[in-house]
Amino acid sequence: PTAGPTAVGARKPIISSNFSLGTSYLMVARRIARALHSEKGGLSGVKAIGVYVPREGVVQVGMVIADPAKTPLYRVMEMVRLEARRFGVPVIGAEFCGPIPLKALIELARYYLQVEDLGEDDILEVALAKAMGRWPS
Repeated sequence: PTAGPTAVGARKPIISSNFSLGTSYLMVARRIARALHSEKGGLSGVKAIGVYVPREGVVQVGMVIADPAKTPLYRVMEMVRLEARRFGVPVIGAEFCGPIPLKALIELARYYLQVEDLGEDDILEVALAKAMGRWPS
């Protein structure tokens, strides 16, 4: 066939991430995930799950932030740390599963580094891309 309907879908950017905890107790990860999960009274637009990672011998809290503009990544990270502290467990690492919006990284830098006026134009690669006309308007 050379003609026919085409379906196209679009959604807002999401953030998918995993936080590794310094323990192998799955119950800890599940309790933290429950505290974060929006349907359990946690943060708006956050879905979370606790899993055991055998190859590393630790547990992780995996999550999706459906609307990073509404629930910033730094707020989620702080809640993971706060909940982990209740169990006497450190957060030993984090990873992103897929691309992450630049705005979310800038917000992280503003929060953790306390850089007050950091914006897109302060990022070298963004400034270069804009100068070369290769940055979306």
